[in-house]
Amino acid sequence: MAKTYSLALAVFFLALSPALAHASTISIAPATGSFTAGESVTARIIVTGTVPVNAATVTVTFPASIFSIESTSKADSILNFWVTEPTFSKGTGTVEFEGVALGGFNGTSGTLLTVRLRAIKAGTGEASFQVGQVFANDGQGTDITSGLLGASYLVQPAPVTPPASKPAPSVEPTPEAVPEPVQPLPSLQAPAIMLGEKYGAPAIVGSSQYPKADVLVTFVAQDGAKVFISSTSDESGSFTLLVPTSLRRGTYTVTAVMVLPDKTNSTPSNSIVVAIGSIWSDLGPKGIGAIIVGLMVMGFLAWKAFHVVRRGSSASTKAANIAVRKSFLGLRKDLLEYEEKAKPMPRLEKDIDNAERTISREIDDIK
Repeated sequence: MAKTYSLALAVFFLALSPALAHASTISIAPATGSFTAGESVTARIIVTGTVPVNAATVTVTFPASIFSIESTSKADSILNFWVTEPTFSKGTGTVEFEGVALGGFNGTSGTLLTVRLRAIKAGTGEASFQVGQVFANDGQGTDITSGLLGASYLVQPAPVTPPASKPAPSVEPTPEAVPEPVQPLPSLQAPAIMLGEKYGAPAIVGSSQYPKADVLVTFVAQDGAKVFISSTSDESGSFTLLVPTSLRRGTYTVTAVMVLPDKTNSTPSNSIVVAIGSIWSDLGPKGIGAIIVGLMVMGFLAWKAFHVVRRGSSASTKAANIAVRKSFLGLRKDLLEYEEKAKPMPRLEKDIDNAERTISREIDDIK
């Protein structure tokens, strides 16, 4: 039986390997630090991974009890087009933004946004992500986020020193600040989009007046979650993008924006509503891997139970029957984890129930 579970685990991790290989982490640097009240602190929100990045959406909160947010900077960001410009609230310590790396970012680590803080009061606090998603530059808008790593900070009281009579220090010139990238306001004519087909699959078909321009298509789910996909228009200004097969089942509102090399951009296109997704996209790579492993374990146990019964061992038959039931129980437990994030799947659960009854009944009949 130990060999059975070893085989199951091996196949399980093999099934998950594509998902693990496409992992990207959003974190805050520095992750820890000790500062003095009154000190200026620079925190960077960074993404780390091995898959080219297309877009990111982030909401992060810094501890407002010990820090005041002074400003944000896009100067060193890997994102070069902003769907939602960075904004912050001093009262709540929250920073949020949505941006796209047109053409994709191929590095292993890059800055999404720089946040300038000032330590205002002694104490401890943590910075944490309320929202954090990274999307792959794969034409599917695949969510490749594997982790959100916050930060822990300590602010110490400012030292109190008695005033001393000494000459006023010479004032050195302040270095010039790096110009902040300014994104032009929408001024181009909006494209027109409709639902069509490409290679026999659903696709977003659009037309515009801008040949060889970047196209940013946004899918917005009913719960407000967004997926960004970018492409390029052809010589006539037309474009066709396949509807992502990685999206969860549901209804999405879709719009498109044209962006020229100088980041001059258009107003959003007309909105269309698209119903997409399947049970497999709901489960994702991990869910499908769990199902495959469960089915393999069940098949192996059923085969083993048949041969044990042929040898006339009733005790072993009972043990095999129990093992089959345990394997189904584990599979159901895996599925529940995905049902908490997706819609219920009563048909799949019904099929599992029927399969369990069938295998158990066959074992009893053979006995």
